[in-house]
Amino acid sequence: MQESELSRVLSIPISCPHCKRQAQHIVGYLIKQRQTGCPACIKPIDLTGESWRSFLDRFDTALKDLQPFYAAVD
Repeated sequence: MQESELSRVLSIPISCPHCKRQAQHIVGYLIKQRQTGCPACIKPIDLTGESWRSFLDRFDTALKDLQPFYAAVD
């Protein structure tokens, strides 16, 4: 997957399954990783489930489709 500029600047909230707190995570990082850490409880958040991978793949595609419009405004 080629990373778009938008994926480096957009973040989304992720809820920790352990402590239930939310934290913002950069989309481009999540797309490339299999897990991320909760900044509150430091436990890992698994991103390998089918629903996570499907969501992040679709998000990645949408960001790539939007990238030419974002670049035109810059």
